[in-house]
Amino acid sequence: GRAKSQPIAATRVVGGTDFTVFGYSDSATIATIAKSNLIAHPPAGSVNFVLVASGNRPNGGILERFVGVHLPILGVTFNGATVTNSPQPTPLTTVDVVHQYDLVADFPTNPLNLLADLNALIAFPYDHPEFGTGTPLLQGQYQDSTYYLIPTDTLPMLRPLTIVPFLGPLLATTMDPPLRVLVETGYARTINPGAPTPAKYLYSPNPITTACDFLTATPPVLPAWEGFPLVETLTRDFGVPVWMRSSVETMTM
Repeated sequence: GRAKSQPIAATRVVGGTDFTVFGYSDSATIATIAKSNLIAHPPAGSVNFVLVASGNRPNGGILERFVGVHLPILGVTFNGATVTNSPQPTPLTTVDVVHQYDLVADFPTNPLNLLADLNALIAFPYDHPEFGTGTPLLQGQYQDSTYYLIPTDTLPMLRPLTIVPFLGPLLATTMDPPLRVLVETGYARTINPGAPTPAKYLYSPNPITTACDFLTATPPVLPAWEGFPLVETLTRDFGVPVWMRSSVETMTM
């Protein structure tokens, strides 16, 4: 808990020990509070922070998106972004890592983008748990902090499709590129991940750029289906004869 974690950190710092504070999800918020306290009362030793799936991420964390909101029923206060202005010459160097589309740490910039919201909601059980895998990509640096994003191969909202035998993975692969373009319209990725960014309800990317990206991402045909033995698969699975003809041929029968 918060009351236990901060005194432990303070005791180690007073003793002059160099150490790293690791925080995941809720404990990342505790680490955020500890970092603010250490900026106000600089430690004798060197202290670094590693934050994973942090709701306090400056651009993406849900506690910054809705900073100032208090939910008394849950006992939750949205306390804003992790500070990044620790003083030189011994800054509190911080590494912040999130999974793309994590509801807690990579929340849409514009909450009114319902498609992006739905995708982030579905992403929670997939991308918020600590056991998530992937290769972190450097997003940028901001003052004392460095930010990484672990991209998702398949949009969370399409992942349920991947468990459907045979056709599911193909549908997910085909639908991912154009849907991803639409989901990304809810995110301002050009803003530095370390810049505190509350929700922007009027944010919308350039519509011409979005339209071009969508058309580019939408395959003119379904390349994922090329070479797939659809007739043979359906015949085997359903145990009945299956034939396939063009729509013109079908109408002439």
